[in-house]
Amino acid sequence: MHLEQDVALRTIWDVTGTIDGTDPAQKEDWVVAGNHRDAWVYGAVDPNSGTAAMLETVHGLGELLKQGWKPQRRIVICSWDAEEEGLIGSTEWAEQHETHLAHAVAYFNTDVGVAGPNFDAAAVPSLKQFVREVTKEVASPKGGTVYEQWKADQATAPTRRSRKPIESTDSDVHIGTLGSGSDYTPSSSTSASPPPTSAPKAPTASITPSSTTTTGSPNSPTPPSSTSSSRPASSASRSSTWPTPTSSPTTTSSTAKRS
Repeated sequence: MHLEQDVALRTIWDVTGTIDGTDPAQKEDWVVAGNHRDAWVYGAVDPNSGTAAMLETVHGLGELLKQGWKPQRRIVICSWDAEEEGLIGSTEWAEQHETHLAHAVAYFNTDVGVAGPNFDAAAVPSLKQFVREVTKEVASPKGGTVYEQWKADQATAPTRRSRKPIESTDSDVHIGTLGSGSDYTPSSSTSASPPPTSAPKAPTASITPSSTTTTGSPNSPTPPSSTSSSRPASSASRSSTWPTPTSSPTTTSSTAKRS
């Protein structure tokens, strides 16, 4: 067997947009959502189905800003580069913003927003009940709520995580526990994430809606196998502040190298 590997140094880009918080007591408690931009092939499902849903959320936030709405906490939307090569873009950004992420409320990962007909989700333990409560408020195109359909599907259909029907130990839906394999990993494994027995600072959630559901918070429930590459890369981060309707945007950039 003859293997050829491209080990050239590359520049990668993280693109982030922020809406500043207005509550002095909470504005530094960030709410972060993100998805990677790179793909092994065309990326229709992984990652761009999740990016499409995330950008719709961005459009909704933009409309709210035009109406005068302002969040109490800072909202940060992130487009990561070089996820497939080893979560490089999100990891570099998390390391650069470790101090701020120590106060983050949550990170929502939107990788693989559509993956078949059934809704599925995974989260850290502190967010599992939150995910259940949200799905009880969202209508399912199959009738009833997303929660009700999710519960029925788990009893009869295989999930991406288990490949077989879930045998729940209680009457509630089963939610997987996140491990690694997508860009939520840096948020849950840096100092921003506490040990399981302490109060959570930056919990993460990963949700995959059905291809027909109308929910707007998609993510990959089953992290793909963690991949590695001998390809070194440098990473750069470009951030822009989303303006109010009367102001103009500003852009800053910084670079960090990882080899």
